[in-house]
Amino acid sequence: MTDDDLTKLARRSVDTAEADAIASLSNALEALRDARNEERFIWIVVTIVLFDAMIFAKIESWSGPIVIGLVQLILLVVAARRLGIQEVSQILAKFLDRAADITQAKAGTKADRASPPPPPRPGD
Repeated sequence: MTDDDLTKLARRSVDTAEADAIASLSNALEALRDARNEERFIWIVVTIVLFDAMIFAKIESWSGPIVIGLVQLILLVVAARRLGIQEVSQILAKFLDRAADITQAKAGTKADRASPPPPPRPGD
């Protein structure tokens, strides 16, 4: 091996070390961004809960809190998607699936109760 070959080999090992360091730093930066986004989302939820506690105590009707809660739920889902929090979308999808199943089951039982019994057949 010549000195030129050794220099090329040393550069390759330095380049590989730099690439490993860059990849490691990139992964660390991504983890830090995810942690900050999760923390932001938690603070948004805490702020909404405190707001709700103050406002709902003063509202006398039941319709106001329901409407405000639905609007807040939509805003929380949008914020979660923007901040990259996938768990909220998954939880909401499961909740909506269960709500749809319950609604269909109730609609089915109401339809069963609402339908008249079949007429008797002749000869029975």
